[in-house]
Amino acid sequence: MNTNQSGFTLTGPYGTGKSSLALFLQALINGNAKIKKLAINKSKFNSKSHFAKLFLTKNKWFVLKIVGSKSDPIEAFAEHISQNIKQNWISKGIPPSLKTKIKPTVAG
Repeated sequence: MNTNQSGFTLTGPYGTGKSSLALFLQALINGNAKIKKLAINKSKFNSKSHFAKLFLTKNKWFVLKIVGSKSDPIEAFAEHISQNIKQNWISKGIPPSLKTKIKPTVAG
């Protein structure tokens, strides 16, 4: 299966900048244009680099900010997806790419 989805794990010793990197990457995909512009100006990406192609496009990101907790992960994902849709798309409608393509079935 070839998708545009991926995941990663960032590990390293205390104080090496893992959280700073996460905050910077979040700023690059931020919906707030002012924050995103500040991050882009700090980045100094070469316009042909892979990072520039990834972060400087007009495409919007669907970001779920979930941190570890003792709560049910399925509930955490559902809640964050719901919040993200309400904050970013409720007035514009849900993007077609996020709508299910499967028709509901009735169990019988």
